Amino acid sequence: VADLDLVSCLTITRAARLPSLGRAMRAFARQTWPARELIVVHDGGDALHHEIAQLAAQSPDAVIRVVSVPAGRTLG
Repeated sequence: VADLDLVSCLTITRAARLPSLGRAMRAFARQTWPARELIVVHDGGDALHHEIAQLAAQSPDAVIRVVSVPAGRTLG
């Protein structure tokens, strides 16, 4: 994988969108490009971070990073 370009996908989410995020994570996990990562950004605090991490754990073969930013930031 070291000789392949890394493809990074970024998604921004909030608590009301967890069902859609779960579908997006599963779709990402089905992709065949080996050098890929999904970065999930949210401003929902520790509880939401934990829920997102649990969703990510359902796709153990995919690189999914969860990033929390301070509440109230404009994310997109």
